Amino acid sequence: MSRRYEKADEASVNSSDGQPRNWDDINRRLARLGHIEQQAESLQARLDRKVAELKERTLEASRELEREREKLRNEVECFYWAHREEVLADGRKSIELPFGRLGSRSSRRVVVDHPAAAQQWLAANGLEQFLRIRTELDREALRSVLLAGSGNGNGTFAKLVCCPGVHLCEKQEFWCEATRATPLSIPVAANGNSRPLRKKLGLESLQRTRNTSAAVHGNGRSAQGSNHLAQQVRRTAGNAAGANRIS
Repeated sequence: MSRRYEKADEASVNSSDGQPRNWDDINRRLARLGHIEQQAESLQARLDRKVAELKERTLEASRELEREREKLRNEVECFYWAHREEVLADGRKSIELPFGRLGSRSSRRVVVDHPAAAQQWLAANGLEQFLRIRTELDREALRSVLLAGSGNGNGTFAKLVCCPGVHLCEKQEFWCEATRATPLSIPVAANGNSRPLRKKLGLESLQRTRNTSAAVHGNGRSAQGSNHLAQQVRRTAGNAAGANRIS
């Protein structure tokens, strides 16, 4: 039953002429918005669970492969350093095997163990060319002063207003929020016009009560019909047995 009402409500929104004509149309669209948001969140949650499960399985398999790869590389490296003299004896630093190559090469790199100490020493000894300083806007500070207005009294606001590339933008922004508890089905009148907004409160619970009541009465009538048929069968069987005894 709920699926049928859900489809009816979706059709009532999609089959409109494109523009709402009254607040009832707006309310029906808000109901549909709430349902769409619930569906989107459900799909996103399902996707997040699937991604988390797949990620966990992938990471576990990757960790096992990484451990095995590290073990093999360590074994190969240890063997190379232990037998490096055999390779150097041929005037080479590397050796090529059917399934790969291995060897050693000279390497130079700069290692910075304590960046803070290095920065302080370079600045104190006039070596600023080795320091990189990045300047950027403090957007939070700008926002706090400009949105507070000229009431701070220190004149900073008046200066910032004159700053090129920065200005206050004031406008009315629309917002709407669909109530998640809104029923998914909003019945409409037979002529296609929605019922008044005040009559929609409690309408879904009333409709469900009527449907439940109709189902109960329908089951009662079906049970009464079945009992009546059973009584007729028993009476027919009894009459036939009596006729057999008389004959």
